[in-house]
Amino acid sequence: MNICTIVLLCIFQVAWSTATSDENVYLLNDVRTVDNTRFLDIPCKLTNDHLVNITWKKNEVDLRTIEGDEAERFIIDEASRNLTIKNPKATDAGIYRCVVVDKPETFTEIHVYSLPVALIKVKGKSKTVVQGEPLTLPCEYGGYPRPTLTWFKDNDIITNDTRFKFEEKEDANGDPINTLTLEDAEEDDRAVYTCLATNAAGEGNSTTTVRVKDKLAALWPFLGIVAEVAILCTIIFIYERRRSKQEMEESDTDQSPETKNASDNKDKDVRQRK
Repeated sequence: MNICTIVLLCIFQVAWSTATSDENVYLLNDVRTVDNTRFLDIPCKLTNDHLVNITWKKNEVDLRTIEGDEAERFIIDEASRNLTIKNPKATDAGIYRCVVVDKPETFTEIHVYSLPVALIKVKGKSKTVVQGEPLTLPCEYGGYPRPTLTWFKDNDIITNDTRFKFEEKEDANGDPINTLTLEDAEEDDRAVYTCLATNAAGEGNSTTTVRVKDKLAALWPFLGIVAEVAILCTIIFIYERRRSKQEMEESDTDQSPETKNASDNKDKDVRQRK
């Protein structure tokens, strides 16, 4: 997952020799935009002596050693000694140092933080599970420093108990994935689930609605069709019986008295001949 951040936060700690000053801490979220290009400016604040040769490092890697298109995103202003990052992204988060080349123990240390992001990976805005079947909700998250993740069911924190389990792993890009697992979903598990990622820069969250279907829910359409067919057959059967009975009654009624008497006389003649 390519996790993008909208805001990068920088906390600056000035270090003279190997000491750091907690009084010199800054919080920066000023990302300026010029011609649809975003820039993050990081001040050096190390020395005003322009004769002093300085360099910038990120996580102990000298930015002067970066090559290719990536090198063009890091711009060092020769006059102000400030570092500008063009189109900053999540991978730019880390520890930066403005270092005096001849005195590497003299530096300004800058912590660039990225806001946490979180995303529950489900299709659509909700997830449906059949009652009694397992429920899994994977949440991809990231940020710098690495966030802590908390799961919520509605407004209640979910703990790792006998029903709910958490599994932490990393994807192919090294981004963490925390999966919430429930072995057997019940009707009471219908709720809004939230994964909340939190670090020193802030927080990010993702939510989804879980719907639990009855075990026989899949049979209801079929049973409905069967019931409709049974009712229709019963109606047809009753109608046919009534119609047959009515036809028989009408057949008896259609015989006239003369016909009936002639039939009776014929029967008498037959008996007399005998």
